[in-house]
Amino acid sequence: MGKVGECRLESLGPSSDDELYALLDSLHIIDGRSSLEKPHHEVSLRFRLVGLIGAESETAFIYDEAAKQLLIKEVIRFDRTRFRQWCETERWFSPKTVIPRRGVALATFSPRPTPAHMRDADDENALSLVDRFEGRHLHEGVAWTDLKAPVVDFLKARLA
Repeated sequence: MGKVGECRLESLGPSSDDELYALLDSLHIIDGRSSLEKPHHEVSLRFRLVGLIGAESETAFIYDEAAKQLLIKEVIRFDRTRFRQWCETERWFSPKTVIPRRGVALATFSPRPTPAHMRDADDENALSLVDRFEGRHLHEGVAWTDLKAPVVDFLKARLA
């Protein structure tokens, strides 16, 4: 195992196990990507959620070039201040005003005093899944995969 670790260090470039772990901790490998459209959409969505421009409809995805530049400059981490400065330099802040966030709730237990994290959700922004749970556990015959479609549909409707 020691020789395998040494090979990894040599091929990836970090000078210590700690740097290797920090590098690997920032990687997320997902199998089955059929094209770059979905990751581009996901990056753009996350950027828009924090007030940056989304660019998945552009012919050249601007964030790909930015990632290349970071690799060339060997920048692997940002603190909040440096990231903000970089976004300002790249003119990535969205000129639009951000829509205020609204509370959304997924209820999985019978009504009782409302928990603090659900108090901000209006009735139209709450999805009740109580009929599929018994206490903290799913009813027999209900699978987590059965909950995916209603939850995804509910959340998509709230984004519209």
